[in-house]
Amino acid sequence: MSETISFKVTHGKTQHSITLPIHSTVKDLKNYLEQQTRVPSNLQKLFLKGPLKNDDTILSSLNLRETTKILLVGSTVDEISITSSIRTSNEEERKIDIPRDAFPIDQQRIIDKGPPADAFPGDLFANINIPDTVPGLYNHAGANVRFTVKKEIDEIWIVNNTSTKRIPFAAIGNVNYIPILKYPGYTILTLVLGPSNKYNVYFFPQQFVRSLKTLICPLFIDGLDLSQFK
Repeated sequence: MSETISFKVTHGKTQHSITLPIHSTVKDLKNYLEQQTRVPSNLQKLFLKGPLKNDDTILSSLNLRETTKILLVGSTVDEISITSSIRTSNEEERKIDIPRDAFPIDQQRIIDKGPPADAFPGDLFANINIPDTVPGLYNHAGANVRFTVKKEIDEIWIVNNTSTKRIPFAAIGNVNYIPILKYPGYTILTLVLGPSNKYNVYFFPQQFVRSLKTLICPLFIDGLDLSQFK
């Protein structure tokens, strides 16, 4: 009997138990997951601590165990079809709801940069538990940062190459967000720290917002709050 490798893949709220031949590659895994999840292999993003970018990587080289969890981010073919329809039919309504000039110039300048190269793919449809670290974000100054949830000490760490901003959960009065319509699946996330003190991060994946709100503000009622941009 040929050797195999077993591990788990989480997609949205569904966890898949995977067993593949020991010499399978990341590409082989993507092809298998396309059959299981209907997420096209070329649109899949896989994460294990960081993104699995090389399709030729041999899975056995990743030291996977049966309890190891790989995160799959990507929309199914049905969701892609729905999204395409929504974009086409509601384009003008979106422009009216949140026009380009709704953002101050400094914020629009950051949005116009587009998602950082190491950003998680955004997903309009999924609600996924936020991982310990979300890379590929911009802070208010447009610097590349990563957003780390330190559950063991109830803090958020926003880290760049030169500094770390530590925000206790207790200091966060609310968590708001607004979608970046030019880049579906991404948001501007706002941590409300006081009546006039807010901290924005840009290109925060929408699929993690609800989980973050539940973690920090469990009594928060979901909804969009545009007041921070007035």
